[in-house]
Amino acid sequence: MSKPVIGIDPSLNNTAYCVLWAGEPIVGKIGVGSKKGVPRLLHIERTTEKLLELYQPQLIVIEGYSHASAHQAHQAGELGGILRRLFHVYGIRWVDVAPGTLKKFVTGKGNADKSMILLNVYKRWGVELKNHDEADAFGLAKLGTYLCSADASGLTKPQLEALRTVQKKLWGVLL
Repeated sequence: MSKPVIGIDPSLNNTAYCVLWAGEPIVGKIGVGSKKGVPRLLHIERTTEKLLELYQPQLIVIEGYSHASAHQAHQAGELGGILRRLFHVYGIRWVDVAPGTLKKFVTGKGNADKSMILLNVYKRWGVELKNHDEADAFGLAKLGTYLCSADASGLTKPQLEALRTVQKKLWGVLL
């Protein structure tokens, strides 16, 4: 793989990212400290921009909006719009992955508890992470590596189903 894949779990407080390059994960969070409102959004935008410039990914896999979340939905929408606009400006392909599709890819069940993602990332890929945000970002990046590869060997049936769901979305974007 010549260019990395980046998985992003967007959050107003701790956006997590995972860069997968040659199989090695580079995982981190974009902390915002006490920033609120526009300064918080600008901080996340600038930090994400630095990631894009540094790694020049071939694909970004971002967790889509959680329609069940009622708290701060407008602010989360603003953040999502800023990130997607940034990807567009940099000419980087991206695909949104629904939270349930990510859960299915990582755990085998689309309705799995969020804590199961952290456990399954460790069990399936031997990667120990600090929290479920980082595990989400890793799972998104891992899914992205399969999207960029013709080799889906070793994936379970639920993982293949999740991958096909995302492939349909990605191919729709590329047409």
